[in-house]
Amino acid sequence: MLLHHFFALFLALASFTTPDNVTLHYETIGHGDPVVVLSGGPGFSAGYMRPVAEIVAKHHQAVLFEQRGTGNSTLASYDPATLNFDTVVSDVEALRLELKVNKLTIVGHSWGGMLAMLYAQKHPDRVERLVLVDSGGVTTAFMEKFGKNLEAHQTADDLDKIAYWRDSARRKADPHHAAVESLKAKTPAYFFDRSKADVLVKGLHDDGYEPRVFTALLQSFDKYDVREGMKNLSAPVLIIHGRQDPLAVGEELHSAIPGSKLIWIEKAGHFSWIEQPLAFRHALEPFLR
Repeated sequence: MLLHHFFALFLALASFTTPDNVTLHYETIGHGDPVVVLSGGPGFSAGYMRPVAEIVAKHHQAVLFEQRGTGNSTLASYDPATLNFDTVVSDVEALRLELKVNKLTIVGHSWGGMLAMLYAQKHPDRVERLVLVDSGGVTTAFMEKFGKNLEAHQTADDLDKIAYWRDSARRKADPHHAAVESLKAKTPAYFFDRSKADVLVKGLHDDGYEPRVFTALLQSFDKYDVREGMKNLSAPVLIIHGRQDPLAVGEELHSAIPGSKLIWIEKAGHFSWIEQPLAFRHALEPFLR
């Protein structure tokens, strides 16, 4: 049964080289029209989005894209010269050419939703449809409130773990590992049901997050504003947002994107497909089909 399921989904690994000579990797699951799945962070590898990709792959070819600097898509240097909005948007366009399609359907989570909107703003005629899953907003105005909401959900135990991994000696000894462990300590606060964070925390290893990607791209965030692009986008847009997501921008996105459809996932935080998989699937599948 498991072997049959594996071949039914048809998993394949591939890569291509960008015009600036960076090798980017992706994984395809299933058959049909390609749907690109973008992970968040910035800096998360694509692996945690596999459950979303498997939902997509029931009727389409899901493309799990390892964004520049994450997973196997490593860089010689991690800095704003190689990691900025221009380079990451160009990478999505290069992926479209690699897939040999005129238009992309994109499912983006968190930062992946923001990247999808950046791409749609630059290439509106290359977008078939967008799905923004627990995405960031159309400007960076959400970030302050997001930080406060997250802090309000953190327990004393969370704060102790965060402080432990923020200790200067530990950060100096192994900055990558310390950053990943600090992120794991913050993760339960992203959930409505904290017990469901375990699947994400236990699956997050050092190769699942690259903090240098976050640090480099963060320097571009003062330029982030996709309001005009979203206002003029004609492609269909679905917004799926956990009702209890500390990144509370579902209504903001819906108001900023004319004609968009907003579906709330009740009793769910920032990873709505983990907390409410059935409700998430029922929201996503009809829009893609």
